[in-house]
Amino acid sequence: MPVQALLRRSVASVRGPSSFELLTKLHRIKEAPLEFLAEYTRDYGDLWGFTVGGQEVVFVNHPDVVRRVLLDNARSYSKDTFQYRQLARITGDGLLTSDGEVWFSHRRLLQNAFHPKHYAELVSIASEEAHALSLHLHSADPRKSGVIVDIHSRMLRLAMRILERMFFSEDSSGEVSQLVEDTEAALDYIVQSALQIPPLSLWTQLRGSRGFKHRLRRIDCFVHCLMRQHQKGNARGATKLLDLLMAALEGRAEPAMSEHQVRDEIVTLIIAGHETVATALSWTLYLVAQHSDIQEAMRAELSQVLGAAPSLTLEELPRLKLTRSVVEEALRLFPPAWLITRRAIREDVLGGHIIPAGTLVVISPYILHRHAAFWREPERFDPMRFDPLHAKTPPRFAYLPFGAGPRLCIGHQFAMLESVAVLATLVRHLRFSLVPGYPRPRMQARVTLQPHGGLWLQVQPAQ
Repeated sequence: MPVQALLRRSVASVRGPSSFELLTKLHRIKEAPLEFLAEYTRDYGDLWGFTVGGQEVVFVNHPDVVRRVLLDNARSYSKDTFQYRQLARITGDGLLTSDGEVWFSHRRLLQNAFHPKHYAELVSIASEEAHALSLHLHSADPRKSGVIVDIHSRMLRLAMRILERMFFSEDSSGEVSQLVEDTEAALDYIVQSALQIPPLSLWTQLRGSRGFKHRLRRIDCFVHCLMRQHQKGNARGATKLLDLLMAALEGRAEPAMSEHQVRDEIVTLIIAGHETVATALSWTLYLVAQHSDIQEAMRAELSQVLGAAPSLTLEELPRLKLTRSVVEEALRLFPPAWLITRRAIREDVLGGHIIPAGTLVVISPYILHRHAAFWREPERFDPMRFDPLHAKTPPRFAYLPFGAGPRLCIGHQFAMLESVAVLATLVRHLRFSLVPGYPRPRMQARVTLQPHGGLWLQVQPAQ
């Protein structure tokens, strides 16, 4: 039998919906992709597939198969997928979207910016900025009766400010709000244009494209301004990310990088370094607001660990076990990076099925984190499942808040430290609760798992 026939038969053996069925549900899939993935995973199991527009697609939802794709045979898969090509319209060929030697050499250079020697500074900056936000919200509530706040917009600005101070050391605080607005609008445009069904009218495309290009120009202007300011400052030998990139641009570090490559890495950090952390913190605070008992337990832990100390430092962080568990459980229920895609660049075998080169492999941490075989009562918010003294550890590849394998997020430790420091500081000073009469936030699966229309909470002083 010809090899091609064998491959076709092997791919066809993967169960899944027909192309016709998908066409009839196209609008629903666009509006609620997570429901689509959850429904077909219930119907077809941990490995299912379909063909759309001649493209073979396989969805995998078992830790062993995920490990195969992301770690054991990672070299057989690339990030040359529609998802990352769309994102590259903003980030260019930064760490998030590049492959091969470019990715490897750039990651090796930038790794020093995320070295543990920077952890103390990160925790200090995150705590300072979170405390400044708590003071601002205090001042907005002189009667201590509570203010209603879109916590997601606050977290976006907070995360951007921390990123700016930690990685760039440039004082452009007046531009942070505009930068957040521009990046969010640019990200929203690429998602909308990618998902639009039927295709956008020519006029709508042109109008949207002009707006997108305008936002992109402003982002680029911000980045090039950072670069020019750094060159005027003549910094030497520092280890912040901007210092490392400018050293590569000026031929003082390997690999040598062009101005365009430096731009791509800075924009990648802006997108990945604030959007994901802000989204994670927003959903974490939403969960905390629903569970006053856990919120009070966190406050008791903070009181015991910090006492009368004015602020949090790196030394105290390991003792905030409950606070960290709350963040980890929030990342399980609401992983910001809800979708991971890879393209098979050579034939592989997944779950007993031959997967030919060119197949698109899809993984959803959101679905995987709710796998009933690995998570007891998976829909329930239970931080204790991450308490090493009381919980059974799930398989390593059943939990992917930051990806896994060689492409594990370069800043995953930074993201955890920042999230715990911010959450601890905010809960220490503020009390969060749901707003009576307000609808529950609706998840919106965009580049990250966003709360549609913001995430409104009632905030008042903790004491």
